[in-house]
Amino acid sequence: MSRFTSGDLVHLSLLLLLGVLPVEAQNLSRLEGVVAVADSQHRDRWGVDGYHAQSVCDGNTQQAAGPTIWASDNWEVTHTIALVFPCEVRPQQVLLRWGMRGDSPLIPRGIRLEGLTASGWVELHSGSPEPEPVTAIALSSEPLRAVLLGHPPEGACPEADRRMWLAEFEVMGEKTDASVDAATVAGSIRK
Repeated sequence: MSRFTSGDLVHLSLLLLLGVLPVEAQNLSRLEGVVAVADSQHRDRWGVDGYHAQSVCDGNTQQAAGPTIWASDNWEVTHTIALVFPCEVRPQQVLLRWGMRGDSPLIPRGIRLEGLTASGWVELHSGSPEPEPVTAIALSSEPLRAVLLGHPPEGACPEADRRMWLAEFEVMGEKTDASVDAATVAGSIRK
């Protein structure tokens, strides 16, 4: 068993403050008060409920199919889902865990990731995800209030019937002390 002296703890604290030692990123999607907002929600023809937007930040990384994940409707429009945070955050990475059909991930052909700063929306990433069940996107940005993922109609996965299927939307990083009125921001995204 090792013992730290008060000098050791002061030294470690200084290293963390100076950025010499990285602060461990946390899954900001799991913060209390995060609101998930989507442009639409899939309903099957039998009226089975599920596929709710809030499913993308429930922490369930094992379930990638069925009504416990989010799926948009299948209209030929740009589908979006956003996470609104209760405080400003400094994201370092986004992990997108795509929905699955059998053993095949339903990966869009093109995505766009945007962040809401104090001055408005900025593009964080756009492109075609790799053909893997999880897409990792490294970020470095100013503090954000929300992160929005979208795909245009032509960016949909051919096997997904124009829908976006997302099992988990993880935003890894650090929270700040600046609070955000998540309900108001979420309401502005819904319009």
